[in-house]
Amino acid sequence: VAALTDENTEVSAQPDGTLVATIHSNPVRARKGGAWAAIDTSLRAAPDGGVAPKAVLPGLEFSGGGTQPLVRMSNAGKALALTWPEPLPEPVLTGDTAEYREILPGVDLRLTATADGFSQLVVVKTAEAARNPALARLDFGMSGSKGLVTRQNADGSLSAVDTASGGTVFVAAPPVMFDSSAAAKDGPGTAALADPSPAPPAASAPPASPAPKASTAPKSPPAARTAAGSTDAAGSTGTDAVGTTAGTATAARHAARVAVRVA
Repeated sequence: VAALTDENTEVSAQPDGTLVATIHSNPVRARKGGAWAAIDTSLRAAPDGGVAPKAVLPGLEFSGGGTQPLVRMSNAGKALALTWPEPLPEPVLTGDTAEYREILPGVDLRLTATADGFSQLVVVKTAEAARNPALARLDFGMSGSKGLVTRQNADGSLSAVDTASGGTVFVAAPPVMFDSSAAAKDGPGTAALADPSPAPPAASAPPASPAPKASTAPKSPPAARTAAGSTDAAGSTGTDAVGTTAGTATAARHAARVAVRVA
């Protein structure tokens, strides 16, 4: 039944006159050119020189390098853009991921398209790179449509709210930092104190809890620390690398992750 189809649901009519709905926990289709298309997060070149996924729920484009905004995202008639303070290298594309190598010495930035947004991963590859004072705080410039206000929530997540309607347009999970080396007792890639996974999305309306739930995680590994998200009056968003442990050259691959999605 086409009129009842949406991003997560398809409805079929049965011979006895009943309707059967199949509801998916995550979006499986997106509107493209007035028709439904299967979700496809594979990145390809965009006409303006950026890179964009083939079919996802929001308007989404990553930088093609240089001074283009790092990320441009649109939803419900509102737009949000993030910028990196320096010109970006041309990204290396692998499926749904754009990797910007050496944004700082020994540090890579990876952007990954998802069905309803993107995730951002800052990878610190060596102990020497981890000692760089510039990693103490990473600031991304942020701008948005008129009437879009960013608010920090009690759990460290961010919400971009349309002041006219009061609706949440974008949400971002609290950033986390982890150590992917063998030295981390809780295993490679274990987040220290927070679960970065977003709540199941609802594209048609903001979910009851727009931000990912805070969780009590296992004891932090010695070489892992949390990262806290913040906003300031200048409209930038930052990730504070609190007490990052550099470790040894063979056990010093750290990463900070944050995910942004439509509400």
